[in-house]
Amino acid sequence: MGGTFDPTMCRDMEVVIRNYKANRSGKRALEKRDREKLVLALFQEEGERCRALLRLAREIITNDEEAQPLPPPYDTGLYPMITGMVDIEGEVKLNEEEKN
Repeated sequence: MGGTFDPTMCRDMEVVIRNYKANRSGKRALEKRDREKLVLALFQEEGERCRALLRLAREIITNDEEAQPLPPPYDTGLYPMITGMVDIEGEVKLNEEEKN
């Protein structure tokens, strides 16, 4: 139903498929094992294609000399940095009677 493009996980799944109930050599079991291997190969192939596209996009972005840096406050890293003052005003009341 779900899957991953992670090559390590795909290799682990390949071992699991190969070793799953190895003593079962019925026709349906072998067909199912072959079908699972084909699906796993598709995940591995699509994962490699996805990683290649990401590599290419990363190269294009890093080699693009016309790219302008983002304006502050967003050029400081992963999380935006917001400068300024924050004032919090209010009253806090604790009702000791409702602690039961």
